[in-house]
Amino acid sequence: MAEERREVAAEEVERQEDLEDGAENGESNQVVKISQGIFSGPLPPPQVLQGYEDILPGAAERILQMAEQEQSHRHAFDNELGRSVTRQQERGQVFAFVLGAGALGLAAFMVWSGHPGYAITTTIAAIGTLAASLIYRRRAKSPAEEAGESSDQQRQDR
Repeated sequence: MAEERREVAAEEVERQEDLEDGAENGESNQVVKISQGIFSGPLPPPQVLQGYEDILPGAAERILQMAEQEQSHRHAFDNELGRSVTRQQERGQVFAFVLGAGALGLAAFMVWSGHPGYAITTTIAAIGTLAASLIYRRRAKSPAEEAGESSDQQRQDR
């Protein structure tokens, strides 16, 4: 990397020397400067926004409205996503409770009917299933979720 920088710098010095030599010999030289700007986000920098407005009156207002609509859409999406995740978690908790209560009821029935071995097996299977579900869910979390980042922060990182 450092060698490439030195080579580029050496080429620039040679080009500059060639331009100076040509100017001394009466030749005309042209220097072209090319610049590039990059921005990220819903709105361009003020200078660019003013340029749009100069070219097409009302364009800056339309760009601002577009950014506001995008933000409203994102907020609505995030809210719906939050509600959906909450409903899914609630259903999972209800299902786990029903499964656990059913297994314990079945185990109690087995003890009452004289099959304590089956009761122990049923109880261990039910508890093992619930524990495995919790362990799997915790391992399936992404690193961003573990760090506690919101979906908005994740989107900005992209």
